[in-house]
Amino acid sequence: MRRLWLAALVVLTAACGQLPRPFQDADPTNNLLTLKSGAGVYVAPITGETLAGGGPLSEQIAEAIREQEIPASTTSSSRGNYTLRGHATRAPDSRAETLRLLWELRDPAGAVLMARRIDLSLTAAKTTSPQNLADVVAEVAPAVVDLLQEPESSPPRLAGFPEARLVVAALPALDGEDSGPLKKAIETELRRSGLPLAETATEQDLLLIGDFQVSSAREGRQRVVLSWSVIESGDGALIGQVEQANEVPAGSLRLTWARMSPEIARNAVAGIQDLLAQAGRKGLRPSTAAGDGDEEGK
Repeated sequence: MRRLWLAALVVLTAACGQLPRPFQDADPTNNLLTLKSGAGVYVAPITGETLAGGGPLSEQIAEAIREQEIPASTTSSSRGNYTLRGHATRAPDSRAETLRLLWELRDPAGAVLMARRIDLSLTAAKTTSPQNLADVVAEVAPAVVDLLQEPESSPPRLAGFPEARLVVAALPALDGEDSGPLKKAIETELRRSGLPLAETATEQDLLLIGDFQVSSAREGRQRVVLSWSVIESGDGALIGQVEQANEVPAGSLRLTWARMSPEIARNAVAGIQDLLAQAGRKGLRPSTAAGDGDEEGK
């Protein structure tokens, strides 16, 4: 089955024409999400001496990183990811039976960003103990997070709309299926992109309104069009639209709607970011543009 939402179109009100936006199809073997820096963290299997619980330890470190809203995976990697590797070896300078864990975090270019050494007694290392694993996780995961997590400074703002926040309106059902999962996925991706969100709109805020159209089945296929409109809450002026469209096997949405929501959201938010960036650069807040009587590009 052909993947859904391979392309989107950004249409900016009062701008010059339309801007096509290609979206890369998500790699089905890679469950990493996208950081602001464009990468996630791959936690590789621990190499060297056999370590009891080595697999669970890698996964627990990845989970601790994910809890801080940094994508991390133990099962897949892709170009541009950071890589965390652990290597277990006998401590050469110790009379006691000591196992040394060496950790390195490398950036996408291969440069070492962090190195950590943790010594465990050989008995502890060979015994699957939740506490032993927790101690290692508590030392390694925060060090990775500190390096990769962007420091919080001022609250996020929308370029060209400094006082505005985005409010995602409730979505209509699509082909009889509840659109709640897609609304949640859109909000998650907007937050990951650093865009300010709110539950309730004020006059200064921007509304993101989704609408769906599904054609009748023809030769076993249906055309699905999702449009996302960014509208000023105060006067209802349209800033622009992002549109996603594709043909899918007839009736397949009922089977794939919830599962496809994260991918649809990632592609949609990329287009929404483009739209807002263009509007901010051009100063196309509709109340101002209308007052100037600028009809260029219409």
